[in-house]
Amino acid sequence: MKGLIIYKGVYGATQQYAQWIADETNLPEMPSYECSREDIVNSDFLIIGSSVYMGRLSIKEWLNVNLDILSGKK
Repeated sequence: MKGLIIYKGVYGATQQYAQWIADETNLPEMPSYECSREDIVNSDFLIIGSSVYMGRLSIKEWLNVNLDILSGKK
């Protein structure tokens, strides 16, 4: 199975967690703004990380934009 770690944060903690997970799982990681639709389609599963800023997920807009291709992913 091919996986991908996608994250978005505000101050850097989410990026650090994504890096730690990537180091332990040997999965590629990237910030959401670098992730293309092709990257998502070519992955069997995703690990998505986000900071919560002022009560909202930082990655919410990205999730909504990509909802059509994310809905079938593990």
